[in-house]
Amino acid sequence: MKRIMFIDYLRSLAITLVLIEHYFGIFWFYHDSIAKDALFLPIKNLNFKSPLEFLLINQINLGYIGVGLFFLISGFVVFKSIEKRTAKQYLTRRFIRIYPTYFFVMIITLCFLFLSAHLNGIKFPFTWKNIIINFLLLQDWFYVQLIEQANWYLQVIIKFYFLIGLVLIFFKKRILEDDKSILKFGIFLFLFHLLTNFLLKKTVYKIYYGIIFTFAYSSWYLIFILLGICLYNFYHNKWTKTIFLYNFLLILLLFIVSGLIGPVFDLTKPVIIGFIFSLIIFIIFLILESKFTYSKTINFISRISYSIYLIHRINGYILLNFFIKLNIKPILAITFVTAIVVILSYVIDLFIRRLLLSLKVSLKSLG
Repeated sequence: MKRIMFIDYLRSLAITLVLIEHYFGIFWFYHDSIAKDALFLPIKNLNFKSPLEFLLINQINLGYIGVGLFFLISGFVVFKSIEKRTAKQYLTRRFIRIYPTYFFVMIITLCFLFLSAHLNGIKFPFTWKNIIINFLLLQDWFYVQLIEQANWYLQVIIKFYFLIGLVLIFFKKRILEDDKSILKFGIFLFLFHLLTNFLLKKTVYKIYYGIIFTFAYSSWYLIFILLGICLYNFYHNKWTKTIFLYNFLLILLLFIVSGLIGPVFDLTKPVIIGFIFSLIIFIIFLILESKFTYSKTINFISRISYSIYLIHRINGYILLNFFIKLNIKPILAITFVTAIVVILSYVIDLFIRRLLLSLKVSLKSLG
């Protein structure tokens, strides 16, 4: 399948929006809660007013726009991922895509957190059980605290991969091109969302709260990812304009209603606003797709965007706090941190790629 250039531009834009939100917005606007999260003592007098304050007050979060783009891209490119592959091959490749880099970054993050806690005289709060569950990305199933809050995105995307794996096992690949089937998936996820939210309110099921909450929480986002599949089918002329609009608008409505139902009401408005913006941006890029040509810079950022996403938040906050305490000007500190994060992400991406290549060669030599 031919590389789609505008997707690289969208990935680059998505990770840029996430970085801007966290480094120019969240760190300053929610500094006290960030300090608890990153295990450092908050700075009492921050001489920097977040340029994103107006947006944050009005619950417009650039980070959610970025994550919304990542979700849409996942739905859009799933066809490339399953092309000429069995369910086993697909899930194996997705596992290799997610976990090696994640494991490596988690080790770095834990080192940063341990050092931050030690330097600030804060007790390291995470037990071995918590750490192991976080390493396996099973925090939601066991209702265990996320060491890195940004990893909620991975928890959802892994469930999407397994959903696609089940589709490959029990159905033909072409079912993802069938408009009626996609709409049925959306309705099924919506009804499942209704059921799990209902069960959350029943005391008798409290013992299973973590598992039920996971299904309720994830099904909301999985509905949204289906919109990426809709956009792919329209882009490749597999659906007519009428069929596309009918399915797209109905699934979008299911997503919005699901958010209003719960279970995370404090996130409903910013997520829905952010994700709708991400839809608008995606559609604009799709319409203008012929304008996007190959760019080394864009390709580079797109390639390391996953590593950047994993490493930028907690580690970036700790570094940013460190530089600010050295009386380095905020803009300069943000520049330093961004540069460090990008360089680290490149090194990690390069290391993991070479490691996987060497393992592949080793396995081949073993026959």
